[in-house]
Amino acid sequence: MGLGSKLIGRLFGGQLRQPRGFVGRFTGRAMARGNQESNEWTLSLLEIQPYDHVLEVGFGPGQSIRSAAERASHGFVAGIDHSETMVREASKQNSQAIQSGRVELKRADVSSIPYTDDVFDKVFAVNVIYLWPDLAKPVRELRRVLKPGGLLALYLAPLELVDKLGLRRSPLFTIHGPDDVIEVLRNAGFIHPEVETKALRDGTAKCVLARK
Repeated sequence: MGLGSKLIGRLFGGQLRQPRGFVGRFTGRAMARGNQESNEWTLSLLEIQPYDHVLEVGFGPGQSIRSAAERASHGFVAGIDHSETMVREASKQNSQAIQSGRVELKRADVSSIPYTDDVFDKVFAVNVIYLWPDLAKPVRELRRVLKPGGLLALYLAPLELVDKLGLRRSPLFTIHGPDDVIEVLRNAGFIHPEVETKALRDGTAKCVLARK
């Protein structure tokens, strides 16, 4: 890979990690199109009920927030993302639900989730655990905010897509396999971890599920 390709890859990876400005808005929209299939599958695995309280970590442009809010029609959906650009974009997408108090979006980091203990029935993250070099602290935080018996879903992108985007070579990303995730979940006190597999457009995706 030449110097120019490395620079482009680093810039692209940086925008995936934390979308910013005009390019960030463009990146977010591209992510929304690319993640639509994975978002819908992950939400279907959660089996969100009308009165559920749901948290999404790394909501991007906010389309899965909207889908989750439609399912939790009498509940509450929260989201955290460390990109101010994505908070603004997602807030536009979900303005009515935010005004009604059914959706709340915050700029925050997964290692310090701004919610009290035992508040969410379902928590999910799609294509974001690669931004967590050390899974242990984020996983402990996810468990903390889940209610007893609550369900966590962590979506893992198809390895075919990971390799196509060159993410293994990027210093900004850490590729975690399902076995790695399950081990960290068990160490954090989650129970009944399991891996669901589905053939999607970009390859074979996996989603790790576990309960508090």
